[in-house]
Amino acid sequence: MCRIDPEHREEVIDFMQDHLGEQGRPVIRSIADALRDEGRAEVTEDVLSVLDARPIPVSKDARQRILTCQDVAQLEQWLRRAVVANSVGNTFDI
Repeated sequence: MCRIDPEHREEVIDFMQDHLGEQGRPVIRSIADALRDEGRAEVTEDVLSVLDARPIPVSKDARQRILTCQDVAQLEQWLRRAVVANSVGNTFDI
C-alpha cells in the first residue's frame, strides 16, 4: 500500500467516498481503516521514540498503555508532552 501524508488522509477518504459511491463503500471502509491504523501506528512509534531519545525510562505498563491506545488525538497529546516531560508519568498527566 502506498503511504499518504497524514495531513491528507481524510481528504483522500472523502474524495473516494464522493467518487466511488455505494458500490465502493466496502473498499473505502477498508482503505480508510488501513490509513487510520497506519497513522495511529506512526504516532505511537513517535511517542516511544521521543521518550527513548530523551532518555526517559518507560515501564512495561506505560509501554502497553501507549501501544494499545486507539485514540490518535490522545497519542498526539502524549507526543507533545513527551517532548518536555521529565518522566513517563508526566507524559500521561495533564
